[in-house]
Amino acid sequence: MLSTIDSPDSDYSNLEDQLLDAQNALAEVQELAQQAEATSIALTASMEDLQAFLEVQNDQYLNEIQAKQSTLQQLLEATELKENYTLLATEKQLELNTLETQLQTRLIEATEAGSQEAAYLLTVAQQNNFATAAEIYYRDYRDLMTDTGGGCAGGIARPDDAVKADYYYNEMLKYRALQEQAQQQADQFAIVKEAAEDQIDY
Repeated sequence: MLSTIDSPDSDYSNLEDQLLDAQNALAEVQELAQQAEATSIALTASMEDLQAFLEVQNDQYLNEIQAKQSTLQQLLEATELKENYTLLATEKQLELNTLETQLQTRLIEATEAGSQEAAYLLTVAQQNNFATAAEIYYRDYRDLMTDTGGGCAGGIARPDDAVKADYYYNEMLKYRALQEQAQQQADQFAIVKEAAEDQIDY
């Protein structure tokens, strides 16, 4: 009879223990769920921050690429030759060489005919250059090639001598201008090349 009375109490005690265990388990599950939620929120925030950072970096990278492309395009346009002054100067120099040969021949003829002025100009041309001789001619001996008889030219000057002398002098001035432009162009290309290399290395 006593055992029958004790049995319900024992069952009730077991139920209480089971209920307590269930409550503890539920609390642990709830705590784990809260931790998981907090971790998920933190992870989501981190991912959003990372995405925002990557978007900024991507935009910045694209802007830099576009700026670099624009700069390189401008540099490319700067290298497009409207005039190749080095080539033009070389062509002009070849033309002057031909003229110098012709004028040198005339100076030799005038020198052999007894012209001291021609002899002096010939010496200057041989020891320095024909450009210097031409400048001296225009400064001091302008009438050398127009003398048609006697005097300095010994009577051998031709009508076209003055024309050739004038033409040579003017072409020499053009050649010097082309030389200067060619040097400026070369300097500009050097600057463009350095700027392009900086863009590529950046």
